[in-house]
Amino acid sequence: ALISADLDRYDESYSFEIHDKTFVIAAGAFDRIEKPWFHTLTINANVKQLPYGLLFGCEDLQQIKVHKDNPNFAANNTGLYNKDFTKLIFATGVDQNGKYVVADGVTTVGENAFYGNTDLKTVQLSDSVTTISAAAFAYCENLKRVVLTESLTRIDLCAFYECNRLTQVFYAPGFETLDSVEIAGGNDAITDEDHRYLYNESSGAMSKRYWTYSVSGEPYTSEWH
Repeated sequence: ALISADLDRYDESYSFEIHDKTFVIAAGAFDRIEKPWFHTLTINANVKQLPYGLLFGCEDLQQIKVHKDNPNFAANNTGLYNKDFTKLIFATGVDQNGKYVVADGVTTVGENAFYGNTDLKTVQLSDSVTTISAAAFAYCENLKRVVLTESLTRIDLCAFYECNRLTQVFYAPGFETLDSVEIAGGNDAITDEDHRYLYNESSGAMSKRYWTYSVSGEPYTSEWH
């Protein structure tokens, strides 16, 4: 197992590689790393599980690599996933404008996937996402807007906890009602009716309750700021 005592060394390449003899990573294993310098993580073929909250505080983690023979995990330039890329476990790849687009095929945004990400400003879900898990976007203090797609059915406990700047929740084409998503507690930014907008194709119909896409393809409302 990989435990905290294994991590005393400082790697001047700003990366850490989990060696081939590691099968299980203990909870708190990374607690002794000075996490702001932690830019790259490489996971070997044998790792079977990652403990809850393993990557808390890894704000500058830019790249995750997973050995192709690992049967449990996979990764690309947008983050760490389960093997079939249906669950986003930890997100990387927020663009220079603070936008992240959840990839097609992802059905679940995992627990703490974006926890505390201060670069994140806009989230666009894909049409495949059905669940946003607990604390997925908690403490994303600069998150301002999110586009929820028709496939979404559930937002779990505190998924958007303390997202105090989130004031624009855009419901994509296909939503017939603002109440079609099951939303657990601790998601005040989502449940606040003043933050919720339905889609309307006509920009001429813009009002506080409707939005459309701008010429550049970005969400737009007459109250956009």
